Amino acid sequence: MNSVKSTFESARRRTYTASRCQARFRNEAWELTFEDWCEFWPTEQEFSRRSRHSNGVCLTREDRQQGWSRTNTIKLPRPLGRVYNNLYGRFDTSHILIHAERLTGV
Repeated sequence: MNSVKSTFESARRRTYTASRCQARFRNEAWELTFEDWCEFWPTEQEFSRRSRHSNGVCLTREDRQQGWSRTNTIKLPRPLGRVYNNLYGRFDTSHILIHAERLTGV
């Protein structure tokens, strides 16, 4: 059991680090701590839903002009995330945000 948990934690840590490095590569501000980021992926089941496929979920920024932070990061089903990112700044995207999951306690 302990080995399974450490494998899960290790996978989350690797994925967090890769996400942070990718944001830095794109010159996007990154203010999410590992603990903040883990609130989006609290369980192995939620973490396993991360995917590039149409049935997966993704994190995106509500305001693309701001960096990744507790108050600006949202989780969307992947198809809505693509639509949101493609339409941001050109059309009203508030109807998409109805489906967003936000960090609690913000």
